[in-house]
Amino acid sequence: MRTHVRPVMLLLLIFVCVNGLVFFLGRSLIPMAPGYGLISPVPYGYKGPISKNMTCLDPAGALNVDYASDAFASGAMKQGILPLWNPYQGIGQPFLANSLFAVLYPPSWLRLILPPQWWDVVFLLNWLLAALFLYLYLDVLGVPKAASVLGGTVVLASGYFQSYLALRELPAVAAWWPLLAFAVERIVHDPSWRHRHWVLALGIYCSITGGQPESSFISLFVILVYAVVRLFHAGRKGWRVLLGFIPGSLAGLLIAAPLWVNFSEYAFTSFSFHAPDSVHGLKGRSLSALYAYIFPYLYGPPQGYPLGVLNDADWDSSPGWIPAVVVFLALCSFAAWKKKRDAGLVFLSVLAVAVGAKIWCAPGINEIGALPFFKLIVFPRYAGFLFVFALAGMAAYGIHFLAGLEAKKWRRLLVPWALLMIALLVCGIHAVRGNLETLGYTGGPAVHLFGFGVLGLFWAILGPVMLWMVKRNASGQNGAFYLVAAAGIVLQGTAYAPVGFDAVSTGLLSGICLVLYCAFAWWLSRFRVPIGLKPMVVASAAAVLPTLTIALLGPHGLPARYNPLTPAPYLDKLAALQQGGIFRSYSFDGVPQPNFASAFRLSSLSVLEAISPQGTARFIEHFLDRGASALWLAGNKTGFRSKGNPSTEVVTNLRYYSLASVRFFVARDSEPLLAPVYDTDDSRGAISPLPLRRPAEARVVCPSDRLARVDVKLDTSGRVHTGRLLLRVFGPDGAVIATREARSEGLRNHAYLGFTFPPVDGLEGKDLRLEISYVPEKRDSMIAVYRYPSKPELGFAFRMYDTAVLPGGCSLLYDDPETGVRIWDNPGAVPRIFLAPSAGVAGTWQEAMERMRETPDLARRVWLSRGPEIVSNYPLNLPTGRLLSFDLQPNEVRSKYEAHTAGILTFTESFCPGWSVTANGKETPVLLVDGVFLGIRIDKPGTYDLVYRYRPPLWSLTLAMAVLGFVLVLFGNRMTGRRPGSEEPPGVPESMNRNGASSGDDPPTFPPLKA
Repeated sequence: MRTHVRPVMLLLLIFVCVNGLVFFLGRSLIPMAPGYGLISPVPYGYKGPISKNMTCLDPAGALNVDYASDAFASGAMKQGILPLWNPYQGIGQPFLANSLFAVLYPPSWLRLILPPQWWDVVFLLNWLLAALFLYLYLDVLGVPKAASVLGGTVVLASGYFQSYLALRELPAVAAWWPLLAFAVERIVHDPSWRHRHWVLALGIYCSITGGQPESSFISLFVILVYAVVRLFHAGRKGWRVLLGFIPGSLAGLLIAAPLWVNFSEYAFTSFSFHAPDSVHGLKGRSLSALYAYIFPYLYGPPQGYPLGVLNDADWDSSPGWIPAVVVFLALCSFAAWKKKRDAGLVFLSVLAVAVGAKIWCAPGINEIGALPFFKLIVFPRYAGFLFVFALAGMAAYGIHFLAGLEAKKWRRLLVPWALLMIALLVCGIHAVRGNLETLGYTGGPAVHLFGFGVLGLFWAILGPVMLWMVKRNASGQNGAFYLVAAAGIVLQGTAYAPVGFDAVSTGLLSGICLVLYCAFAWWLSRFRVPIGLKPMVVASAAAVLPTLTIALLGPHGLPARYNPLTPAPYLDKLAALQQGGIFRSYSFDGVPQPNFASAFRLSSLSVLEAISPQGTARFIEHFLDRGASALWLAGNKTGFRSKGNPSTEVVTNLRYYSLASVRFFVARDSEPLLAPVYDTDDSRGAISPLPLRRPAEARVVCPSDRLARVDVKLDTSGRVHTGRLLLRVFGPDGAVIATREARSEGLRNHAYLGFTFPPVDGLEGKDLRLEISYVPEKRDSMIAVYRYPSKPELGFAFRMYDTAVLPGGCSLLYDDPETGVRIWDNPGAVPRIFLAPSAGVAGTWQEAMERMRETPDLARRVWLSRGPEIVSNYPLNLPTGRLLSFDLQPNEVRSKYEAHTAGILTFTESFCPGWSVTANGKETPVLLVDGVFLGIRIDKPGTYDLVYRYRPPLWSLTLAMAVLGFVLVLFGNRMTGRRPGSEEPPGVPESMNRNGASSGDDPPTFPPLKA
C-alpha cells in the first residue's frame, strides 16, 4: 500500500485543483441557482452568485428527482425507517424499488450526517473514486505509476463526469467499473488473492445500487465479457481463476437483490419511457457532436444553443467532451501494438472503438441497440463513461510510449495530428453552415462558433507540441514530461468545466489557461527545472487562480454553499391545511416544484418520475391532465406537456382532482382555477421588460363569446411604485368596451395583475385591441410590461378569461406578500380515506377506470375489477362515515374510521402489489378501486382501526438472498481456499520500469496475452 501513497496524494491534489471553486471559495455543485425547488428560480433567502449557464446537463433530474428524493430518504432513515414507499409524491409510489433513488448505495448514507448544503460531497466522492480506481486498474496492468496517475487525471478533467456530476446516479455507477476491472485482472494474476471476494462483491453491489439501471447493465455486461476473455486466456489455471470469480460475483448480486429483484418486478410491470417497442438503444450522436467532443463549447455551453438545435446533437444525451491531448495520447497508444500486445491495452482499445462507434452510430455497431435490454439504453448518456475510461487508459499507455520515443521521431505524429484537427474543425464549421446562413456570419452565434473553434484548435495542436518541446529540451527528465502532460489536461479541464460562467468568461478563461500551459511547459523545458515541490505549486496555482479570479470579479459561477431546503413561509401554512396528509395539494409555478414537497412530508400531486404504476399513469394522462406526461405532472407548461393549458385541465377535470384528495392549489403567478381562453405564453417565446413610458398595445381575435377578465404580466424591478395602471379594451369599431384601473403599490415583481370587469358578450371572432398605460405619481416610479422581441405581433404578455368566478365553490385561502405564493381551497375534495356505499364491477381495471366518466358522484360509487357488486340505498344527504385519525408515514398508514354504512373503504393511494391492510387487527383482502386506488370491503357500520402497510412483493425473499450473499463474502476464502505456495501477481515487466522510462532506446514493450 505504501507504493500507492504518493500517486493517491497527487490525484487528490489534482482533484482539489479541478474543483478550486468548491474548496477555496465555498461554492456548491448543487444546481440550485438557478434551480427549481421550493421557490424558483433560486432557493428562498439565497443571495449568492447565479450561474449564467447550466452546471449540469440534467438539472431537473439532479435537483427535482435526485436531491429532493434524497431529502425524503434521509429524513425517513434518520427516523429508523427504510423508505419502501413514498406516500407524499404524486398519488404515492414505490420508492426503494425505483433504483434511481439509490437508497441502498453506501456513499449516499453520508447524507445522514451531512447538512443538506453539503450533500454535493457525495458527488465529489463518486468522482474521486472513479479516478482512484482507474489508477489502480492501470497499475495492476503494469502501467508505470506516473502514467497510471495521468489516466486518473483524465477522469478528473473529463467533461462527461463534470457535466453529469450532480446527476449523482451516473458517476455513482461509473465509479465502480474500474474497480471491477481491477479485481478481474488481479484475480487472473493471482486466483487466490485474499481480497478477491469482498472487492468483487463491493464493486458489483455498488454498481447495481448506484442508481442508474441502464448504466449498471452496460457496466456489468462489459465486465462480464472482459472476465470471460481473460478467463479464456488464463491457461492451465483457468479453473482456479473461475473459482476466484464466482463467490464474490454471486455475493454482490445476492446482497443487492433487495434492489434489483424488486426493481425488475416493478419496472417490467409499470409505465415508463422505455416502452416495449422502445428505440432508445438506436439513438446516437451525429458527426457534429463528435466535433464538439474534441472542441468543447464549439456549438454552445451546456444546454445552450446559440446556433440553434442541431440534429442528434442535443445536450440531453451528450457524452460530454474530453481534452484534445487525451485523444492524441490515446491514438499514440496504437503505436505500441508494433511490439508485443498487452492484454489491458487490447481491451481498452477494443472498448474505446466499440463504445465510440456505438455512440456515433457507426453502421453495424449501432444495430446492437436493437437487441433486447440494449434497446433500453441511451448509449451516449448512459455508456459514455466507458468511452472516458477507455480513452484515459489508452492515454496512459500512449504517454508511456511517448516517454520512450526520441524527440526527432515525433514529427511523424505531430504533423498528421495537426492536419487531422484542422480538418475536423473545418468539417465542424461546415456542418452548421445552414444555421450560420440563417443567423448571419457576423452576429453573436458566429463569433461563438469561430471563437471557441479557434481556441479548441489551439488546445488540440499546442498540447502535443508542448510535450514535444519538453521531450526535446529535457529528454532526460521524464518526470517533467509527465507533469506537463497532466498540467495540460488539468488546465483544459478547468477551463471548460461547467461552473456557470457566461460564454465570454469561459472563452477568456480558456485563453488564459492555454497561455499558462504553454508558459509552464516552456519554463520546465527551458530551465530544466527539477521535479519537486516548486513546479507542483506553480502548476496547481496555474490551474486554480484563473478560475478563482473570474469567479470573484464576476456575478456568475457556481452557487454559494446554501441549503436548497430552506423553508419558505408558505410551507407551514400548507402543512397545517393538509392536516397531516389527509388532503393533497397541487402546485403551479414551482411552489414547490415536483418531488420537493416529500422532503417536508407534504403530500403533493406534482411529480417528476422515471417510472409509475400503470393505473396511476393512466389516471393522470386520461383524467387529470390530458396534455401532461404521467411521469412529469406539474401545473406549468414545461416538462413533457404536449398540449393544452394546465389551468384549463384543472377546471375541466376538477372532480377527478377532488377524487384524488387534491384540496389545495398552490401558485405564484398562475390562476390555477381559471381557464384562460387566450394566453400569449402559449407561444413560449422569450420575453423582455418594456417600460410603460407610453401606452402599450396588443391585438387579438377574441376566441370566446364572453370576456370578463384580463391578466397582464408586470415588472416592478423589485421596488414599490406609486401610481395608477389603466387597462382598456377596444372593440372592432374602436369604442371602449371594457376598462379597469388598479394601483401599483402592492404589485409583485414578474407577476400577473388581474383586471376584472363586468362580462362583455358577443365578442367571438372579433378583433380586439388592448391598451395598458401607467400614470406615475412619483418621479422615480415606473412599471414595465413584458414584450416578445421575436414575436412583436403578440404585443405584451397577457391572458384573457371568459369568467372571473372560481368553479366548485373554490376560494382563495392564503396570500403571502413576501413570496407571492397563494393557496386556493377546493372544498369538494374527498379525504385520503373515504367510504363509498355503492360499488359496480367492470371486467378489467381499464374498464373500471373508464366507468368513472359516467358516474355522477365519484365519492358515492366506485368501480371494482372483481368481486360482488354493492347496491346501496343509503341516503344521499347523509355522510357515509368520518375519518377520526390519520397518521401518514413512509411504508405505513394508520387511521381510525367511523363507518355509518357498509361499502368500499377507499384509500386514494396508488394500488401496487405489496399492499396489505388490517382492519381491527384482522387482515383484509385489498381491492383495486377505480383502476387506480386501493380499498377494502366494509360489511357493516362501525369503528375500524386500520393499518395500511406496504412491502415489495418479493421483499422477504430478497432479504434472505442478501443474507446468503454476506455469508458467501465472509466464508468465500474458506470455500475456495488459498493454497500454500499459491502464485503471487507477477512483477512489473522488465521492459517497463516504474519511473516511466523503458529499458532501452526502443519504444517500450508490453506483456503478451497468455496462451
